[in-house]
Amino acid sequence: MDARLIDERGDPQHPYRGMIFAVADHVSTNARLQSVELVIERPQIYRNSPADPNDLISLAVVIGGLLAVIPRGRPAMTYLPRDWKGQVPKEVTEQRCRIRLSSAELQKFKEKRMSLAHNVWDAVGLGMHHLRVRGIRS
Repeated sequence: MDARLIDERGDPQHPYRGMIFAVADHVSTNARLQSVELVIERPQIYRNSPADPNDLISLAVVIGGLLAVIPRGRPAMTYLPRDWKGQVPKEVTEQRCRIRLSSAELQKFKEKRMSLAHNVWDAVGLGMHHLRVRGIRS
């Protein structure tokens, strides 16, 4: 387990606690995030996938922990990958997002160095899907 994920509330027997509490604290104490809905991709194991199912189980543990510790009443929604993007490659997800974002929104991505850009674009696509479901964005 990566030691960076363990803080004073975590320990080797419960290595995800530090990450869970750090994210929950950030969401709960950041004034800009007080009215934000949490939108989470629920991990799904696919047969014949090269992804290690154990990684997805670890991710599910963190998601479950987050949902347990965020304040009650905070809106949270989970989507399966097939529900918001189907089986399209990450490159397609990125292109779909780029087409739908405004110039000002795209500029924010140019200002940041994104080492895990494919994950960022999945998050953007998931968020845009949720906004379409809620009727906030087309």
